[in-house]
Amino acid sequence: MERALAKSLLSNFLLTSRTEVMDSEPIQFYMLHLKSSKLIIWFDSDPEASKHSYILKGEVYDHEVTFDKGIRIGMSQSAFYKKFFDYFPVQVHYSVVVLVSCIDDIKQVYTFKDDKLYSVVFTTDSYWKVDY
Repeated sequence: MERALAKSLLSNFLLTSRTEVMDSEPIQFYMLHLKSSKLIIWFDSDPEASKHSYILKGEVYDHEVTFDKGIRIGMSQSAFYKKFFDYFPVQVHYSVVVLVSCIDDIKQVYTFKDDKLYSVVFTTDSYWKVDY
């Protein structure tokens, strides 16, 4: 898994791993840190399904972090909207945009200040209590 992370968009993060017992089974979590940004991810190792990673939680504040679709801290709000929407009214600006995935049970909270992406926070409704 570490090799896969080293080749991903998260390759510039410092990576540490920790095993926690969840639902009576050991689960390996990966803690990623870059300046003031941090993420906790884990990989589903169900032998009857494809391998998949999940973000348990995270906070991103640094422009060095690049997300899928070229999303990054400091990008303009209008450029952000163009990445997600075919049409978005130019005159509409929000301080916070929340995208909710019903499949992966995660909320992506995008906060804007002065028309620039300031932070991205990931939250889940997981009952697992794992901290950085």
